[in-house]
Amino acid sequence: MYNWLDREFIEYYGRITGVDEAGRGPLAGPVVAAAVFLSASQERELLVNIPFINDSKKLSEKKREMIWEYCKVHEISYAIGLCDEVMIDNHNILIGTNIAMNSALEKLNIPHDLALIDGKNLTINYPNKQIIKGDALSLRIALASNIAKVVRDQIMRGYSQKHPDFGFDKNKGYGTQAHLKALYLYGPTPFHRLTFKPLYELITEKRLMEWSESGEIALDRYQRVLQKMKQKHLTQKQLTGFL
Repeated sequence: MYNWLDREFIEYYGRITGVDEAGRGPLAGPVVAAAVFLSASQERELLVNIPFINDSKKLSEKKREMIWEYCKVHEISYAIGLCDEVMIDNHNILIGTNIAMNSALEKLNIPHDLALIDGKNLTINYPNKQIIKGDALSLRIALASNIAKVVRDQIMRGYSQKHPDFGFDKNKGYGTQAHLKALYLYGPTPFHRLTFKPLYELITEKRLMEWSESGEIALDRYQRVLQKMKQKHLTQKQLTGFL
């Protein structure tokens, strides 16, 4: 990949970071963001040693892991922010993404003049430029994309140990056919985003109450999911004309 946009922004703004997330679309688990800073020398060395770097979605798991290991060995500055399924249920995925990205930038603790962000319509608490498909256009965003993806995959493998029936180690929480089949067989878990469709359609009020009473989910999350379930029932009544 050549002609990254980073150089143009560096010449105009000065020191820049790249920010991207992994996990906006899954039915389970957190959204994870990474913020990355590269010096000029680190950039040159990275492009020589990892010439295949690209948007994480275009790379194999093996190559993403290679990038992750390279960053650790060469002490590239990065930070991770996340918003778990609890916070996503209590807010929404857009706010969750904002929380994760702002947390990553706050933790990075590297002086910089501008953050290049993958996406649009995000609320970022730092000077930033949001770029649609930025993970394929900016080297630093691409690097953040890979780091966020690897970290999130590790988290989902941990979830899989607690709930092996759902195959989180393979599907990473996305709505694959096997994942959906497991949901219809066993019902959702507290690790799922319970305000997402079809999760709130599959959970029962009884199970939701049991989780609340046992402390597996907090009261505010219980109330938020219950509200979503009741909205579904109201919509169904409106559609059928029975009010």
